Amino acid sequence: MTLGSVTHGKDSGSVNVVGKGRKFRVTPISYEIVRMFNDYCDAFHPGRDFSKPLFYTERSGVIKQMSADNAARILKKYEKLAQAKEPSFPHLHAHLFRHTRALHLYQAGMPLPLIGEWLGHTRIETTRIYAYADTEMKRAAVQKVQVAYTPVFSDEPFKYVNDEATIKRLYGLA
Repeated sequence: MTLGSVTHGKDSGSVNVVGKGRKFRVTPISYEIVRMFNDYCDAFHPGRDFSKPLFYTERSGVIKQMSADNAARILKKYEKLAQAKEPSFPHLHAHLFRHTRALHLYQAGMPLPLIGEWLGHTRIETTRIYAYADTEMKRAAVQKVQVAYTPVFSDEPFKYVNDEATIKRLYGLA
């Protein structure tokens, strides 16, 4: 990915990515991310050469795109530092960021088909791994049901307790 893969205006931007299977995706980014991107460019791309790799290594004056192994090495370094302070800190890997973002989008109410499209999935079954309800989602659903007026949670007596004809009709016996 080159520096030119990121486009932005005043309020927002996007990242153009060619991913696995040569699938092209455009991922929107927020103003906050645009601001961080500009700060990153000020530090590591002062000339703003859009043909250069976004993340790179430099050896003997030669700039090359950062390898996946090098990114994993950096994540491992910071994982160990974090685990020294908090032993329950999870294993860091690049896919964790993708999974976490997809889960946050799902929790915010984004429909699974749109998340799947965003992630470049061709089948919705692939996206379903992100569709598990966490404790907070379950709590919100229970709260919604408890607050809404529904006979299931009211003190209203069941209407058909002694109505044999209606019960038979409901069971298809009449």
